[in-house]
Amino acid sequence: MDAKINAYLKNYSWNKTFVLLPREPLSKNELLQRIKESATKAFLDEFETQEKAKKRNLELEKRLIKIISEDKKVTKLVELNKELGWLLTWSVEELLRACNDSAVLFRDICRRFNISYQDWGIFYLKRGC
Repeated sequence: MDAKINAYLKNYSWNKTFVLLPREPLSKNELLQRIKESATKAFLDEFETQEKAKKRNLELEKRLIKIISEDKKVTKLVELNKELGWLLTWSVEELLRACNDSAVLFRDICRRFNISYQDWGIFYLKRGC
């Protein structure tokens, strides 16, 4: 189980981070806590609700595509917008990964200049970064 947890954290610990630093990556303890919380009935109900919504949205998408399929220009615009949506999501994820990965560098800078990591975050924000 530890190998799976470590693999998950290696790939997804950045999910907790945000562009505003300092923000620590997801820890093993936090992940285990989230797993425990996800086993509740409320979580399962929410998951089922989201799955039903996804299914409805896919059905709606198919109906809309069928309606617009005659208009090649609109069809092309819809496809371009889907690609732009994917690109936006990808770019935000890459930014969050980069912020997560740069935390090690920022901690080293703080150590070398004898400032707290929290103070670094405040300085970072005030500089408009």
